[in-house]
Amino acid sequence: MGGGKRSLSATGGRCRLSGDPDLAAKLGHCLSVDPDAKLPPEDLQAADLSGPVGDLVTPLNLSAVSNGRTVSLIGAYADTARIVLFFRSAPGSMAGHAEIYDRTGLLNNGMGGSGSSRAGDSILILMAGAHPDARGIAHLNVAVDQYSSEPGDTGGTGTWNFSFDLKVQLPDKLAMRPPLASIGPWTVTVEAMEATPAVVRFQAVVKGASPGQVTSSMVTLVDSSGHEVQRSSEYSELINQMFFFLVIGTPETRINVTWTRPPAGTYELRISAHGSDYRAMLVIPPGPG
Repeated sequence: MGGGKRSLSATGGRCRLSGDPDLAAKLGHCLSVDPDAKLPPEDLQAADLSGPVGDLVTPLNLSAVSNGRTVSLIGAYADTARIVLFFRSAPGSMAGHAEIYDRTGLLNNGMGGSGSSRAGDSILILMAGAHPDARGIAHLNVAVDQYSSEPGDTGGTGTWNFSFDLKVQLPDKLAMRPPLASIGPWTVTVEAMEATPAVVRFQAVVKGASPGQVTSSMVTLVDSSGHEVQRSSEYSELINQMFFFLVIGTPETRINVTWTRPPAGTYELRISAHGSDYRAMLVIPPGPG
């Protein structure tokens, strides 16, 4: 096979190797999903998926080869707020970036990565959820395009492709009382206020504000004792491209903040910006397990 790229895809619980029968024979033991397998606890901890929510991670055994390096996708988790991918390669190496597609196209959102205390394992987290079909399943195509061998490495060249189906965990919708419609002079459209099995997510579009004016630091979640809930991820982005390129119209910024899902209870969402303060009570139900 020319070009040095080979990949495995998962369909109906089987592995399929594209373009290389010899490699397929060598990897004939591969199964896409092993219902009895568990990911290493070190990996789950690095992804903030320890405890009962870890049982919702789908174990996978998919491998791809590019430019002499073999990378395995060993597990995945998806809900409406995040997609978490677990990779394994040579000790000291780490997945640096991937493009992820579902039925809607490229999921072009912020991405973070981390290593695991288990040698050779690493995690990529996309700060966007997958879009499931009517069965609650998302078909994902993942192209890892950067893999580093050591800290500070700019990343090895190659593309490692994976294709698989994944169940999308549905959230608990959280009512904001009172509803949020504006902050000072800015109009706010709330797109999500929910608790997935792993995180609590707030996402909104703020009309009239630029990303420099709308930052994640203005949004906090506190418990009944006034202690802040641990933040998991955050980003803000300008969404009207005409304003970005031509400074035409009014800026519109999407802000997305997630927190590690806390125990069940009553919490307060606080937003402080432009001299205005907003407070909303949220009742978070029990999580998995």
